[in-house]
Amino acid sequence: FTFLKGHKINNRQDDGCLFYDHFRNVKHHNEYIIVENWADDESVEKHNQTTHLKTFLEKIPAYLEEEIVLKISRS
Repeated sequence: FTFLKGHKINNRQDDGCLFYDHFRNVKHHNEYIIVENWADDESVEKHNQTTHLKTFLEKIPAYLEEEIVLKISRS
């Protein structure tokens, strides 16, 4: 899925990105999960302001059958 691969590359270059990848559901090939880990809240806030994330959020609805489910975990 080229769209996600490009997004992954951009996000991994952001300061504070510790981990960023996407995984395809083995039973439902049209379902993906994106897992990301950031150094701190400041890194997330900077990431949220990047052009590449804003572009992703503008374009992703064309690929979705359902709304995005966002789960946040802090350790």
